[in-house]
Amino acid sequence: MAHFYISAAHKSSGKTTVSIGLCRELKRRGVSVRPFKKGPDYIDPLWLGQAAGRACLNLDFHTMDPEEIVSGFARGLTGVEVGLIEGNVGLFDAVDLHGSNSNAALARLLRAPVILVLDVQGMGRGIAPLLLGYSAFDPELNIAGVIANQVGGSRHETNLRRVLEHYTDLPLLGALQRMAEIRISERHLGLIPSNETEEAESQIERIRDLIAGRIDVPRILEIARSASLPPSVPTGDRPAPIAREPVRIAIARDAAFGFYYPDDLAALARAGAELVDFSPVRDAELPDADGLFIGGGFPEFRLRELSENRFLREAVRDFVESGGTVYAECGGLMYLCRELHWGERRGTMCGVLNADVAMYERPQGRGIRAVARDSGLSLAAGSGNTARDQGPRIPPLGDPESRPRLDLRLPGPARQGNRRQARCNRLQKPGGRLQSLARRGGKRLDGTFRRAGPGRPALKRPPYRLNRIVIETLCALCAFAVQCSKSPNPPLKTGRGSTLRGRISMFKLTTTAAEQLLSAARQGGTEGLSLRLAAHQKSDGSIDYQMGFDDATEEDIRISSEGIVIVMAPEYVPLLTEATMDFVEIEPGRFHFIFLNPKDANYSPPAES
Repeated sequence: MAHFYISAAHKSSGKTTVSIGLCRELKRRGVSVRPFKKGPDYIDPLWLGQAAGRACLNLDFHTMDPEEIVSGFARGLTGVEVGLIEGNVGLFDAVDLHGSNSNAALARLLRAPVILVLDVQGMGRGIAPLLLGYSAFDPELNIAGVIANQVGGSRHETNLRRVLEHYTDLPLLGALQRMAEIRISERHLGLIPSNETEEAESQIERIRDLIAGRIDVPRILEIARSASLPPSVPTGDRPAPIAREPVRIAIARDAAFGFYYPDDLAALARAGAELVDFSPVRDAELPDADGLFIGGGFPEFRLRELSENRFLREAVRDFVESGGTVYAECGGLMYLCRELHWGERRGTMCGVLNADVAMYERPQGRGIRAVARDSGLSLAAGSGNTARDQGPRIPPLGDPESRPRLDLRLPGPARQGNRRQARCNRLQKPGGRLQSLARRGGKRLDGTFRRAGPGRPALKRPPYRLNRIVIETLCALCAFAVQCSKSPNPPLKTGRGSTLRGRISMFKLTTTAAEQLLSAARQGGTEGLSLRLAAHQKSDGSIDYQMGFDDATEEDIRISSEGIVIVMAPEYVPLLTEATMDFVEIEPGRFHFIFLNPKDANYSPPAES
């Protein structure tokens, strides 16, 4: 299996441009090529897949065990002549001190020869100690050649060749001069996705033309064919086919939504699902399907088209309200909300969730979070950052009484080390992370990207509804959590069974709130879990709350009220003492949990019913 690895000394060195050009040039020469991309990335793989004419697969230490990476790599190379792996950041860059998840580690695992793309602008003889140092730093790594990018001219190229020949054994496989016309436009999360631009094909051809004339492609093929075979794939790695009823999943794919992992979609197909595409931008109706999968993307750049397509928005809302299942990630979750705000612009979305989404100018945080599938954790609500909150802080937006806002957080510490990890490489757009999570019947709505894999099957039918599909990773989460903001407006009328007279020595539930929590627990299959609470007091004296079903830990404070076991970390006890949680009707058809807390600056005693 011929294969090679494109890496660099640092990010933004030209790896993707070189990889795109090589994929297309190899294809033009009749060489079948499979592109791979290291790490959690959706955008570069779209370009690489279009250039190669074959889907680009992700290889990611964060969401895949080494055995999964090797087996996925081997499957991807089946039936093709060459595998091209594009790295991310620099060759040795990694959060881990020992580089266990670096490009170098992946290249060693796959026994791939490495071709370094170096930005040599302003560099001459200094290229030699850089390469000698890289070779000496990891002698087991096979650095097979160099492609110089940002070369100043023929004289600069001649000097680089002379230096490499004199000081190193590495060949200069190509020299690319600075050319603005091959640059792919970027935005806040990297390149503009190829599914958004009509010029993608012409741009790929321009890059290919440059590569064909400036890079020694036959020599690169020789290097690829000299690669050692990767470790053998374990025989038990591939799951046996599962007999199940046919399931049809409609997948949103167009200029607004395109962030999907091809191998995960393949896993759905292997599990028996029929996959059909639809376009929230163009289509007037949904295809006949058991469930919807609305992935990530940049819906804010198609705000007008999405908003004007009223027929499709209403079709999605009707599908959910009639009991259909939808799995929405990131941009897809934004599409399910009521409105999307971006600067002075705003657009009406599906209205499945009673929430708005707003975009900020600067990113509020991105990262990767581990989620324990067997812990029963829910994604919880709240806009404050606490000691146990692993997520980034989200600043408040506008009038807190105007609309609920969603924030995807875990109520307790993320469980590490069990390899069942959830991808959050885009927990939010710049400022666009949602500030609430809702569960509506069987609908699981989440902003986190996830992967399928061994022990994480791609498709699973819930026993209570045979005509519904649920992506397996969501079955692991109890998706019930509500953010209740306080208001200086006149107090709400409390529900039946409330007992709010006098001072309360510890946190308490009203009978109505307890009934609703038990109902939600039964729907989510989390009757055996406790209700976890957390609170954060903001600078203005108001309090944000987080709640969700969770296991208790030894450090937790336990309270029982109305038959509900409540747990909280000790640091939250001072804020939650004397508070009561009730369930109220805000207006006909609109209900909320609400916290009545004398420690809240906006607190006013409730009117008794």
